[in-house]
Amino acid sequence: MPFAARQRIIRLVDAQDLELMPLRPSIKRILFGAALTALVTPPLLLLYLLYLFDWNRARDPLSAAASERSNRKIVIQGDLRPTWGWPVSRLRASGLTVGNVDGGSAPQMLDLDRIDIAINLRSLLKGKLELTEMTLVKPQLLLEKTRSGAVNWRFADNPAGGVALALLPDNREEFPIIGRLTVEDGRISYKDPAHHTDISLRAATVQGKADGDAQSVRFHGEGVLKGEPLKFDLTGGSVHELRDATAAYPVSAFIVAAQTSISMHGTAIDPVMLKGLDVTLTIKGSNAADLFPLTGIALPPTPPYDITGKLDYEAGVWRFRKFAGRLGDSDLAGDLSWDVRGKRPVLNASFTSRKLDLDDLAGLIGARPGTGPGETASAEQVAAASAAQSDPRMLPDMPLDISRLAAMDAKVEVRGLSVVTNKLPINDFYLKAELVDRVLQISPVRFGTGSGNFVVWATINAQREPVRIVSRTELQRIPIASMFDSSSAAIGTQNLARGYLGGTVELNGSGQSLRQMLAGASGNFGIGMEGGQLSQVLVEMIGLDIAESMGYLLAGDRPVPVRCVIADFKVTDGLLTPRTLVVDTDDTIVTGTGSINLKDESLRLELKPAPKDFSPLVLRVPLEIGGTLKNPDLHVKRSSLLARGAAAAALALLFPPAVILAFIEPGLGKDSQCRSLLSAMASNSLDPRNNARLVPSNAKTPVDKTSAEPASAKR
Repeated sequence: MPFAARQRIIRLVDAQDLELMPLRPSIKRILFGAALTALVTPPLLLLYLLYLFDWNRARDPLSAAASERSNRKIVIQGDLRPTWGWPVSRLRASGLTVGNVDGGSAPQMLDLDRIDIAINLRSLLKGKLELTEMTLVKPQLLLEKTRSGAVNWRFADNPAGGVALALLPDNREEFPIIGRLTVEDGRISYKDPAHHTDISLRAATVQGKADGDAQSVRFHGEGVLKGEPLKFDLTGGSVHELRDATAAYPVSAFIVAAQTSISMHGTAIDPVMLKGLDVTLTIKGSNAADLFPLTGIALPPTPPYDITGKLDYEAGVWRFRKFAGRLGDSDLAGDLSWDVRGKRPVLNASFTSRKLDLDDLAGLIGARPGTGPGETASAEQVAAASAAQSDPRMLPDMPLDISRLAAMDAKVEVRGLSVVTNKLPINDFYLKAELVDRVLQISPVRFGTGSGNFVVWATINAQREPVRIVSRTELQRIPIASMFDSSSAAIGTQNLARGYLGGTVELNGSGQSLRQMLAGASGNFGIGMEGGQLSQVLVEMIGLDIAESMGYLLAGDRPVPVRCVIADFKVTDGLLTPRTLVVDTDDTIVTGTGSINLKDESLRLELKPAPKDFSPLVLRVPLEIGGTLKNPDLHVKRSSLLARGAAAAALALLFPPAVILAFIEPGLGKDSQCRSLLSAMASNSLDPRNNARLVPSNAKTPVDKTSAEPASAKR
């Protein structure tokens, strides 16, 4: 290579070296600057976010993200303001709303005026969410179940595949640690229109500590339920205990709603998911029907009660087990379950009373429980019974609440092993009822009399209004002795009545109460008795036999054999008219005509006695029964008595001793053909237009009680 060329290359290399040499310090400075920026920028950015950034600019992105994940519109309308510190920082959010489900009664499920949260950052860095304090100011929470069955506290899965937010964690360990929780001026509402439930609570406060105190969380509330005051006090273990899944969590509650109080205490293995409940529950009240707004369980009106048992819950089924206590003047025990998994909740219940006061079940037919001396009744029931005394009607007029029949299904059995009653010869009681889709089947209710049964089957169809009721009642060997106890006591004589009644009553009608149903009922009513005996004083008083009655007063009562009793009525639109009405004894045959009107409960019957024996001074005149079912009026037929008296006066003008002739009964009455009548009526029962069927109650064939109750319920 020529010398000149080598010199040019050397100069070029030297020039490049000279140019590169000054750049080396600049690279170091750049690297240093980059490192310094990497170190300084995050703290500066953090300082900016902490102290200079306007967090309100983050409201919309945060709201959109929360709404997307929950499939529910969530909006922060007010200030979003953090207050930073170590190890505890605070965050305040104002104007927080959570949207309701479609079909809800209000646009918002939650409307929160302000929420203040204190977060333990040290615990957060360790992966634990610990809120040392949480304050909710004026929260308005609406929990409701729509008519379609949707509940707004269960967040639906996001259609886009996002994970649903849950109002509560899945298990105890996931529950956040909350040191002190306070609610100021809170309002909580619960609505379930299908069950006609609307609960509103106000002025609720919650206090809690995370120090392990076993009773450190308390929730007080008061409000209105169905227009009645409601108060409650809920107590539980601390949130620290709530997160400890190795130990049962203590819970207790006390609720007072009008005249009803509910108290419970015990433990739960998982109170979040209501698993492993071991709770003693006591319910007291003046009327079991008042439990419907609180529980959704429709029960008939009752006298005051006090029941205690064990409560548990599993997979949508509540169970109240081995409960025992008092209902009015009756003891009561049993088990029940309340299944809320289906379209309508289902009640399965079995009640047993060792000593049942029958009037405690008066609410089953719309009547009121007994309120006399020694009877257990609420002040409201005593007042209602007092007001009912002025009612000229006797039949119960308490309306049937159709909405309650529509709110649930049910299978119920009630047993009274012994019965207390002063009016009827009843020894035991059994009821089986099933309610499905507003149709109540009573199959049957049986009153045991020792020798027989009084059995009722009924269907109450409330699927449309007015309610349709179809019933069949059978009297199977009912002893008549107790029916005359009060009459015998009133006149101071021994009750010598003997015999048994048998018969069938088939009625159907419509109405909201027993009174309305009977006022328009149609069907047949037939009872009869063949054989037995009546107290003579009653027969002679009905026949107005002066001589025989005076004989009773001087010589005492004697039994009167009864050949036959038949009362066969046709029922049309609430009017009972007798086809046959006969009482046949050795001394007298009595036939009857007239009617009984169930619309106004009036009586218009006429009994015509025809004595068979010769008896002087017999006033052979018909007996009229008027008045009402509640206040019957028995009197002789005045026109017949006046006519007979006029004849006696005319005879007296001619021959004074002849005045007696008008009152002498030659005793020409003829025996009734009771057996032939019974046979005719039995044949008549085969005609579908005449369904009344008399059962000769002195038949030797034993009564088959299998039709009255299942084998497991036989006495």
